[in-house]
Amino acid sequence: MARYREGMEVDAMARSQVNEGMIAGTALFGLLIGILLFMAGLRARIYWLPLWGGGLALASLAYLGYALFSGS
Repeated sequence: MARYREGMEVDAMARSQVNEGMIAGTALFGLLIGILLFMAGLRARIYWLPLWGGGLALASLAYLGYALFSGS
């Protein structure tokens, strides 16, 4: 039982060290990297790279849109 309580304390500590601004900053960084990978892939004609970069940019935009309009 003590092991379960220790795990709960670690989870509480981890949650207290991450805030929404850090997650939004990571999403903005992902958006920038996604756009750069997309453009680099088109320029170098590496066809999987624009898909990967575009997917990263879309996922980042989806999170930022959710965070902006959800009000949380």
